[in-house]
Amino acid sequence: MACGHQLAGHTAGSPAGPWTAAPARDVDAVLAARGVDRALLVGWSYGAFVAAHWAGRNPDRTVGAVLVDGAQPYDWLDAAMEERIRKLFRRMGWFWPLLRPFGMAPRMTAEQQANSNIELGVISRERALGPVLDDITVPVRYVVASGAFFGSRGDEQERIRASLDGVTARNPNIRISAKVASNHGAILRKDFRAVAAAVREVAALDRGGAEDQRTDDRPDSVSLRRAKRPPQRSELGFWPSDRTGCRSG
Repeated sequence: MACGHQLAGHTAGSPAGPWTAAPARDVDAVLAARGVDRALLVGWSYGAFVAAHWAGRNPDRTVGAVLVDGAQPYDWLDAAMEERIRKLFRRMGWFWPLLRPFGMAPRMTAEQQANSNIELGVISRERALGPVLDDITVPVRYVVASGAFFGSRGDEQERIRASLDGVTARNPNIRISAKVASNHGAILRKDFRAVAAAVREVAALDRGGAEDQRTDDRPDSVSLRRAKRPPQRSELGFWPSDRTGCRSG
């Protein structure tokens, strides 16, 4: 069985408030409603943070997790970046409602979207996210996008993604399953096969027993710093994910 869930809107307020409690309760409620005892969580962008935190807190209930271009520990938020985000979404405010009927914008105001992205920067900080990832004891696979996205400049996002090299070096349960050519916004549409392959990989580990120890020379080990990066592309971006997926174990 597979089930999809759209999280309740993460809006303004203290990042510690809606983040630490509400999304985890959402996941618990969906699994309970579906009668799922153990789940393989799949999260994109913001949803990757939800999946990582939930897997870390509930190892006995987690088959594993697939994190799609999210949950990368890096201190990218400062005062200048916060203002840049707010300015970007203020400029978008007038046409934001026009995009919503076509599924191109979440059910949030432009201000709420700005606050959500700023919240994302807070929970992405190394001191906040790093320990969460280091303590995960179930198999986790990353599928990582390439290039820029809406609101980002130059190689900003590639620097964030490179933080995963340290994560995989510290925790043998976490690996990078694929580094794909599509960017953050297009990865689910263009590289869904890579995501599906990562899900199958984690599921197979559960069927086969404990995960073997990772070695750096494994052919499926990917270094983001060594990976050949395709030409950057630019399109609408800075988009937080509102979705997690679950698959019963």
